Amino acid sequence: MKLGRETYQPVCEEALSLYPFTCHPRSIRPLEAGLESHDSSVRAELWKVETVTGPMLLRRWPVEHPTTEHLEFVHAVLWHAANEGFDRIAAPVITNDGRGFVFVKDHLWQLEPWMYGSPDYAVAQSEDKLAGALMALAEFHNAVSSFPIAQSPLAISSDIQERLRRLRRMVACDFERIVGETLAKSLPAPVEDAAHRILRAAPPLFGNLMTLLTRGSRLVGPVQPCLRGVRAKHVFYEEDYVTGLVDFVSLGVDSPALDVAALLSEMAGQDPHLWNLGLNAYQLYRELSDDERYLIVAFDRTRSLTYGLSQIQQSDPNRETLELTADCLEAIVDSLSI
Repeated sequence: MKLGRETYQPVCEEALSLYPFTCHPRSIRPLEAGLESHDSSVRAELWKVETVTGPMLLRRWPVEHPTTEHLEFVHAVLWHAANEGFDRIAAPVITNDGRGFVFVKDHLWQLEPWMYGSPDYAVAQSEDKLAGALMALAEFHNAVSSFPIAQSPLAISSDIQERLRRLRRMVACDFERIVGETLAKSLPAPVEDAAHRILRAAPPLFGNLMTLLTRGSRLVGPVQPCLRGVRAKHVFYEEDYVTGLVDFVSLGVDSPALDVAALLSEMAGQDPHLWNLGLNAYQLYRELSDDERYLIVAFDRTRSLTYGLSQIQQSDPNRETLELTADCLEAIVDSLSI
């Protein structure tokens, strides 16, 4: 349950009391959902806290996610990156008992330095911003490449393997079910038209995607902590300068190619010039192997179709977000060149 304005102050103060006295609040202000929530699936409540050392961000995670084990892993990776000299992250402040979070009123809470700038690439795009984002991503990958992981540092991408499993299920049975469910819905014309075009275009694409993913599932390469779902809105800027990366809740171990593909798919779209610009900028700090370049193509080409089909499944005539769904599906139609 979201904390109301009349109840958040004492609970926030209780959480902050478990941090060093320099983190105790002079003022606490709730932040509006959206711009600074950073993650589309895990909606944390956020407050801007003014302290004697400057502004900080207080975050209350939902009860159901993340787990303490995953949050400990995320924080360990961020502290490792900071120790390696990567300063464009807001690494969690350490609590009085030496952890990165506290447990108050059935929720996990964490405090982190305030990230200056804003995630404004979508409304103020530039080549400098795109290049800066890819350079920052490469620097992050370099900083966390030495983080100790439980598995071999050379392995097959787990995301590629999961995409191949999903595509095989789709070809075997799920696609016909999705078509049937979509035809049974009474969707507004813009959503219905885009959805039907994607459904018509999907079957001819299955063969090429299966080939891409099958080969990708045999490639052994470097795996390390990755963002796994990085978006343009997770890159903060002051003018064209990248001030930092945010939203690490999905962080896990996989090929760095996954992050490169995700960020370029959104920021560069289908523009070959912007793709080359981004790849060249990334390689100023971290060289991509031929296999990683192949994986980037595989991730990018499967992303649009699988994401489009998931959006079709989620389309609900009663949802207030149907306009956003229509825009999303039209963008996917364009990316598939339908």
